[in-house]
Amino acid sequence: MAASVAAGLLIWPGLGSARTLETRLGEVRVHSMDDGSIVTLNTASQVVVDYGKDVRDVRLVAGEAIFDVAHDAARPFTVRAGDVRVRAIGTSFLVRALEGQPPEVVVREGAVDVSWRGAENQPLRLVGRQRVVGGPGAKVEALAEDRLARELAWLDGRLAFEGDTLAQAAAAFARYSEIRLVFEDPGIAEERVTGLFVSTDPVGFAQAVASAFDLEAKTYGGEVRLHRRR
Repeated sequence: MAASVAAGLLIWPGLGSARTLETRLGEVRVHSMDDGSIVTLNTASQVVVDYGKDVRDVRLVAGEAIFDVAHDAARPFTVRAGDVRVRAIGTSFLVRALEGQPPEVVVREGAVDVSWRGAENQPLRLVGRQRVVGGPGAKVEALAEDRLARELAWLDGRLAFEGDTLAQAAAAFARYSEIRLVFEDPGIAEERVTGLFVSTDPVGFAQAVASAFDLEAKTYGGEVRLHRRR
C-alpha cells in the first residue's frame, strides 16, 4: 500500500498566530498556505508555522519537509531545524532533521541561504540541485538529476535505493512502518540493494530481497525475519 497522502488549505486567523502541522507514521501531507506557499510533510514529521507582519517563520521540529515558497519581498521565509537556519529566496527546497543524523538541506530550484546558530561565517548560498549535510564548514554537494529524484521519491510514496546496504534500507522502512526487518545473519545486513519500493510495505520489500538473495522471509508479529535458506 502506498503512503497516505492528504492535502489541506490553511487560512491563518491573524498575523503572529503559530500553528503546528504534523503527520502520522507512513503519512505524507500537503498544506497550501494562504500566501501561496506549499509545505509538504513526510512521515512522522512536525513543523510549527508562525506568519507575522514582517516574517514567515517555520520551525522543523522533527522529520522532513519540502517548502515551495511564494515570493514576498516584505516577508522573508525562514526555516529553522536545530542549529541550522534556511532563508528562502523564491525557491523549492527540502529540510531534513532526523534523530541521530546531521541536518540536511536540498534545493530543488531557486536559491537559499543556509546559516548555523553560533557560527561566524557568512551564510552559505545553495542553488538548484545542491545540498549540504551537517554544520558550519560542511561542503556543498551537486546532485545529478537521478540522485535528486531518489532524494524526493517519498513524494510518490516510494523509497529509492542505489547500492544501499539492507541495514540502511531497514532503517529507512522503519520511518514509515511499525513492522521491523530483522536479519538473523549479520552478513545479510551488509548485502546491497538497488531499486524503487513502496515506503509503507516492508513485507513486500523483504519478499523481494529474499528472492534476490536466496533468503527466506518469515513474519512474526511485528517483525519480518530474513535468514539464509537451510
